Amino acid sequence: MHRIRGNLTYSNVVSTLCLVLLLAGGTAYAAKTMLPKNSVGTKQIKNNAVSGAKIKNGAVTASKIAPGAISIDPASVGTVPSAKQASNADHATTADNATTLQGLTPPQIAAASKVRCPAETLPAGGLCIEEAELASATFFEASTQCAKAGRTLPTVAQIETFDERYPGDTSTFEWAGQAFLNGSTFEAIEVTRLSNGGFNLAVAAVSATREFRCGVEASN
Repeated sequence: MHRIRGNLTYSNVVSTLCLVLLLAGGTAYAAKTMLPKNSVGTKQIKNNAVSGAKIKNGAVTASKIAPGAISIDPASVGTVPSAKQASNADHATTADNATTLQGLTPPQIAAASKVRCPAETLPAGGLCIEEAELASATFFEASTQCAKAGRTLPTVAQIETFDERYPGDTSTFEWAGQAFLNGSTFEAIEVTRLSNGGFNLAVAAVSATREFRCGVEASN
């Protein structure tokens, strides 16, 4: 120890301090110049070096999470609270009455959806035909009267189906909604029910007058 002290001089001490300072400054400078901005990648980061505490709150967004990277065990999810408002039930005011529509139950909805014939008409041949024959009129007058009511003259088949289902007067002809040009004369078909259950078809000039019925499609 005495020998070491004997060899220490002021110049030796100063030289040693200068060397230490030079090396320290050089290391700092090297660290600054050798690690420029954006130079540290995944290879330079040690496994598990980045902890949760080092990640800023809200820094990881949905776009940074790979599909399937996060999974949720359904068993860990509790029961969903009862919905107070049914957001997807257009006509339900609350989730409690989401089984009804405008106050109607499923059986009532089914009943309301069935098509029906208007009052004073009866179904026959896919049409709702008026029960009572209307007063005699020409073919075009009858057609016009039905059209104004939003209805039409039934066809021969529909009139026959009607008379089969609801037997009535067999003494008079009534217009069927079928007219045609016979030479230079417009004629229309007329139908009457026979007493034996059959039907008699004839033609008459459209200017003739016959009783008639109007028909309309069923609706709900």
